[in-house]
Amino acid sequence: MPIEREYMKIEKETGAILEEGLDKIYTSEEISQIEARKRLGKQKTEFDEYIESLGQYSFLFYNYLKKIDIPNEIKTRFILLTAYIKYNSHGLLVDIDEKNQTPLDRNTLMIKLNIKEKAFIRTMTILKEKKLIIEKNKCYYINEKLVIRGKLTKQKMNQKFTRIFSDTIKELYYNCSTREQSQLYYFYAILPLVNFKYNCVCHNPNETDLHHIKKMSIQDICMSVGYNPTQWKRFWNALRGFKINNEYAIATTIMGDGFNNFLIKVNPKLYYAGNSNCFKELQQCCYDFFIGDSIKAIK
Repeated sequence: MPIEREYMKIEKETGAILEEGLDKIYTSEEISQIEARKRLGKQKTEFDEYIESLGQYSFLFYNYLKKIDIPNEIKTRFILLTAYIKYNSHGLLVDIDEKNQTPLDRNTLMIKLNIKEKAFIRTMTILKEKKLIIEKNKCYYINEKLVIRGKLTKQKMNQKFTRIFSDTIKELYYNCSTREQSQLYYFYAILPLVNFKYNCVCHNPNETDLHHIKKMSIQDICMSVGYNPTQWKRFWNALRGFKINNEYAIATTIMGDGFNNFLIKVNPKLYYAGNSNCFKELQQCCYDFFIGDSIKAIK
């Protein structure tokens, strides 16, 4: 995503402001991608541009991750590493800054995970054993069966996936304690329950008509992810504690006139699976979380 910087043109003799605005500063990789699209004559849709405005993202094939039996906190750490995948690199993990994209070595990887040596050894051992992370020539790669950053093949397009946004993943992870990493995974555990169009948690996630959505209660969600439903308030308060730029990561949104008629929605700046036919719904969901007019708390 380009960096925006303010500019101002001033007449030298009088000091009068002639023009002011924002310039977009692109990296060399982004410039190459733009030029490649121009050569191919491809035009971005409004949906594509809006999605890209939310930040860089990877495609997570969440059904694979759900089947793997490892501790939740280690799955959360794996999700964090997806924020460091180099574009179209077959899963290569890189240290991303404004100037360089150097492959992550062991020491830098431990710094990124923000855990101590013992926890790091345990985490990497499990991730390698489950083939989520592959080490080759002292470089680390993420298994593309689970996560891809770049163009999807036709075969992959037919599988269930969602976009997960790198900046948001980092923000949530680095603002939580080691103890909270296990709780953070519940956002990804509920992915199979999230409607691809409206980003709400429901019994029929492929339904495209809002009026036919079969909403889920917090107790329903607890049952689905293996959390004790009698402790639903603790579950809800834990998830409500995570913020994205001061916005809730999860919230209840009023649907219709009745206060009790609400949907539980996940902030689309965390993940979103919809396509170009869902542009209005994506905008509305982002608007709900940003403005907060229709978002209520459950007490």
